Amino acid sequence: MTSTNEINQSFIEFAEAVMGREMARPSHERIVTSFQDARIAGLQAIVDYIFSMGGKYPNPVSADITEFFLAGEPFNTGYQITEQIIGPSLVSKVKPNKTEEMTRLITGFEQASYGIVTPEFKKSLDSLLERSISKASMLLNGTYLKSENPDNEFQGQNVIVTGSNTGIGRAVALEFARRGAKVVLHYSAPGFARGALSAQEMVLESSGEAKIFQGDFRKTEEIFSFADQSAEYLGKVDVIVNNAGITLNKAFDKTTPEDFDSLFSVNVKGAYFLTQKMLPYLNKKARIINLSSNHGVRGMAGYSVYASTKAAIAGLTRVLAMELSPITVNSISPGWVAGVNHFKLSPEVDFNDEGKKQVPNGRIARPDEFAKNVVWLASKGSMNVTGQDIASDGGLSIGMYCGNSCTMVSDKEWGKQYLK
Repeated sequence: MTSTNEINQSFIEFAEAVMGREMARPSHERIVTSFQDARIAGLQAIVDYIFSMGGKYPNPVSADITEFFLAGEPFNTGYQITEQIIGPSLVSKVKPNKTEEMTRLITGFEQASYGIVTPEFKKSLDSLLERSISKASMLLNGTYLKSENPDNEFQGQNVIVTGSNTGIGRAVALEFARRGAKVVLHYSAPGFARGALSAQEMVLESSGEAKIFQGDFRKTEEIFSFADQSAEYLGKVDVIVNNAGITLNKAFDKTTPEDFDSLFSVNVKGAYFLTQKMLPYLNKKARIINLSSNHGVRGMAGYSVYASTKAAIAGLTRVLAMELSPITVNSISPGWVAGVNHFKLSPEVDFNDEGKKQVPNGRIARPDEFAKNVVWLASKGSMNVTGQDIASDGGLSIGMYCGNSCTMVSDKEWGKQYLK
């Protein structure tokens, strides 16, 4: 494991690359006791500012680093994970960000590492928020999970979100909690629990209600166990978001029966039997929202199994909408939504620029943005929508982008870590 000194030295080198000067060595040993920690807010601001290319892109495609931190741990632990997962992507974008504003953020972060939070630092975070570059000041003042919708539409409702340890699922769970819902979060195995745990901590810290349960959906008994635990905690259920899924890009002639079974078990069987198991607990006007994909309607080399699972989800959605009425059942297809794995696997890519090139509406979405579309399908405003596979993909489903070749399988090994 990387030592404390190595972590701090990594930060020093990073900061010096940004600022072009030496700086004092910060202390990251103090325990994180709250997500209002100025060190988390400061690091989030730095990350967002760098990914905005020095403020060039409002609403930048960036990473939510709260996924990496847990209360009760030294700040160093979450910092190390941040550095390992998105550090190379950040460093590749440092040079264009050598600005006075970046210098102020780095200096403020350094002071926060010693427990000093200056008015100037707070002002810098507020300035970023005003320009939609970062939500760091909301973390610092404890309003990160404050609803933008004052009527808290989901107050008193109970929601299950599977696959909520990272990316879209985690953002969806937080968005429901932000709007007043009591939420069950899900993770597949102990090695993938951190993001769900941190989300639970954030909800509880904001006076919400949330609990996490584990379930490896490759195993039918664990689907049922997850369902039983969720039912015991929630009682009645108003919304199920079947988000759990794994992807895999692999040539058709290299795909194994084990690959096939793993993807269909998690992506299809998990949604199918969790929904079936929860039927006795569903509110008469409950909402079921399945995550499909534009891979299910457009071809892309290397995704034969994944695309098949997502086409199956769309078909299942239509049938269940008929069988379970007046419960509404819809699926929603994300296009390119940049989660932390995108920064890890493609550190050299500027996702803001790629969005301009590849997505018809000119941008790649963040998980928190896509989450609002998912939550809408559970809202009063969507009560007449059922049996639909809705594309929320910036227009990608108009025609799948092939990159350099429509026949070549990408060398990025998406989903490999989930098949171990």
